[in-house]
Amino acid sequence: MATGTLTGTTIASTYKSLLKVKGGANTILDGDIQIIEDGDGVDSVLGLATDSALISGNGNKLYFYDADGDEHISADNAGVLSIAAGAEIDLTATAVDLNGTLDVSGAVGLASSSGVTTIGSSNGLTVSAAGVLTVNSATDSTSKTTGSTIIDGGVGIAKTLYVGTGIVEEGGVLKENLLTNSGFDVWSNSTLVNVGDDLVVNGAFGSNVTGWVGSSGNVAHDTDKMKVTATAPYGYGRTTAAITVVPGKLYRLKYKYQNTASEIASVSVYNIQSTGNYANNSYSSLADLPDSTSMSAEQTWIFEAEAGNTTIYLGFHAKNNTDICWFDDISLYEVTPGCVGVSDSFDGWQRRGGTSTKCWRQHSDGDTEAVTKVGSFYSLKTISTTSAWNHAWPNATLITDLNFLARFAGRKVTAGCWVYSTLATPEIRLNLYTGSDNLSTQTVSQNTWTWLEVTATCPDALANFQLQFYKSNNTSETYYISQPMLVFGNSIGEGNYTRPQGEIVWFENYDDLTDYTGAAISSNATINLEVQSNGVIPKGAKAVYCNVAGQASALDAELVLAQASDANERGTWMIAAVATPRYVSASGWVPCDSNGDIGVWQSAAWADARIRVTGVELR
Repeated sequence: MATGTLTGTTIASTYKSLLKVKGGANTILDGDIQIIEDGDGVDSVLGLATDSALISGNGNKLYFYDADGDEHISADNAGVLSIAAGAEIDLTATAVDLNGTLDVSGAVGLASSSGVTTIGSSNGLTVSAAGVLTVNSATDSTSKTTGSTIIDGGVGIAKTLYVGTGIVEEGGVLKENLLTNSGFDVWSNSTLVNVGDDLVVNGAFGSNVTGWVGSSGNVAHDTDKMKVTATAPYGYGRTTAAITVVPGKLYRLKYKYQNTASEIASVSVYNIQSTGNYANNSYSSLADLPDSTSMSAEQTWIFEAEAGNTTIYLGFHAKNNTDICWFDDISLYEVTPGCVGVSDSFDGWQRRGGTSTKCWRQHSDGDTEAVTKVGSFYSLKTISTTSAWNHAWPNATLITDLNFLARFAGRKVTAGCWVYSTLATPEIRLNLYTGSDNLSTQTVSQNTWTWLEVTATCPDALANFQLQFYKSNNTSETYYISQPMLVFGNSIGEGNYTRPQGEIVWFENYDDLTDYTGAAISSNATINLEVQSNGVIPKGAKAVYCNVAGQASALDAELVLAQASDANERGTWMIAAVATPRYVSASGWVPCDSNGDIGVWQSAAWADARIRVTGVELR
């Protein structure tokens, strides 16, 4: 078409209009924008037939293949560009760069092999091709309105919810632990069991006294015994090498002795203070032993290794210069309460398998987590060749009790605990027995603490209910259990262990404290409850329920059981209205100090005194 000027009347009678490209004569059509105008020089609109490749509408839209779908690109005077299609807009490119807010009013669909990833930030959002949503921000949460993900509404989760570092519920404790004695603290049915090897070298003196040395006295071998001859007061034979102990653990020293008539024997434990200087510490005993001119029966002394003392020496004394005494069958073991007989168990629980399922209270190993889990002082150690359940809560009298079962009938419950096994392929599991087994499915790895959790719904007609520590086979296995929980509902989560504040455990079995079984009390003393109860009472108890009785030496004589560090924190208080041979008794709660110990205070001597603990309040 020519670019010169044509008037509107030149060929108007032949064509409705005649258009030309705006510009002067012989204007070159190039990449610059050219405006179409009519013959009178008026800007015009290019129009083609409907359904052709390109048509123009009212001057602000470009239509493409308008197949009754109104496909077009348009713009308005507000600067809004619109792209409309009757079916689909297909953008095909290696990359599509969108700068600005994307407002999607419909659904977003991704191909099965596609995903979504934010660009330019390590804290972005990723949706994998498999549909896994990842929020990469590490922002921690301190409330319901902070963190990397904030949801104003409810959250429905069809599968397991796993929380790495715990769940915090605003306004209170997340879950109440329904288990009793879940920290494995109280062992009133136990006996003290040796742990590890004998710490004494050559305590039987079969052919010599190797490993022993004299101090202020001479030691010699004498017919399978060690003979001690004092060359100064309290001459003794002691262990040559230091014995390594762990502060806080219990130890049991056993020995036999014999003395020449009226020549006195005694025993002590020494803590070395400096090179060559052995000093008695507070668990030493230099009390004179009764005369025994023939070899005595086995003697036992239980003590707790004190804080800061990791090495000790044993001393066996002849009291006075030239006194001669003999000692034999000396042994020293770490001890802990254990249930290794036919059917006894730690309080509130059952044990199955008899001597094939032996268990002990495991003392804390600090933060090494080799035998105890951080968060609890004790764990439960078991060596078992018994398949199926080894330990169960509650005890046998409750598992079919109607009042007990009514708490659980028809309800959903969840159990959880940490387990650690030394077996290459661990067999230990967690089971909720509700008339049928509901076993944990998590894989337990060797020598690794693993959190087990299982949920079950109790039937309405519940006839038996137990939480069980369960073995899938009968391979000999040493395993540890820590922080067991049982809650109503369908989740716990590792790291959420709790036990009832101020939990009270009443003993299933009880006896007088070791040194207060018909004792004479003539001075004030601190009572180490763990030692005196042979480990039945745990460290750090908050209070103990005591029964105390005795004969006063005078009218108005007082005997008080109180906090070890403060006699004014009185628990039981006896005042004698009459003197011996009448007995006075009292009972009640006695507060413990921070170590879990109590004190006995007196204003006058008491005879045949007995102190018995029947319950403990845990911190």
